[in-house]
Amino acid sequence: MERFPASPGGVATNPLGGVENAINTVFEPLADVLTAFVFAEITVLGIAFPWIVAWLVVAAAIFTVYFGFVQFRQFRLATRIARGPTPATTNPARSPTSRPSARRCPGPSVWATSPASGSR
Repeated sequence: MERFPASPGGVATNPLGGVENAINTVFEPLADVLTAFVFAEITVLGIAFPWIVAWLVVAAAIFTVYFGFVQFRQFRLATRIARGPTPATTNPARSPTSRPSARRCPGPSVWATSPASGSR
């Protein structure tokens, strides 16, 4: 089964080719300008690299100082969070297997009487 019907020349044609071309015509110049801007190279101390790399390094340094080097101070907490709960640290009272179900609860059922009957 062919995805697109073949044209008389034997080449498969895309029925949305005109739409694709129109979209590309509009957005390709914009994409080229943005790409040229974001990945423009700067030279610092004889080393050329995209300026976006410098922007990200500066932002990382600023946030590292602003948050007081939290990635180093709370490294143990970060590894505990990444590992997830372990059976030894899991609270058995919050375990899904220890929750009482309505069938095992002693006492009268709250659903035994209907509100229309007037008994509580």
